Amino acid sequence: MVAIVALLSVEDIFIRPRSPEAMEAASRAHSRYFDRVRPARLRRRNRACRRLIVYGVGIVCCAPQTGDHMTLVHIWDAFAESGFSPEWARETFLHFRALKMARSIHAQLLELLHKLVRPAADAVAAANDVLR
Repeated sequence: MVAIVALLSVEDIFIRPRSPEAMEAASRAHSRYFDRVRPARLRRRNRACRRLIVYGVGIVCCAPQTGDHMTLVHIWDAFAESGFSPEWARETFLHFRALKMARSIHAQLLELLHKLVRPAADAVAAANDVLR
């Protein structure tokens, strides 16, 4: 979730070249992260959710594992697996400067979360000790 917030906080990460050949190569590189194949169990569950919507039986029970936010998660995971490499960003037609900024924002957000969550966890532990 923090990765999504970090990537949404920066400029567009996708490079869109002007030449038709480069544009096609960029589209192929970007499409690797758009729709990942989900396990059969999730596909069946998502199909059941769509049936609930179609027949108006109730509220959607689950969300599909695709979409813009999941694309950002897939890109972040691949960027991290590459060791935050500028070469990887160039090969996949992604702006390294924006990814680097997102990495900085990600680190700042994690630091803030650790500062906020630690005192909250300590307070909960202290309250539990008092209740015992």
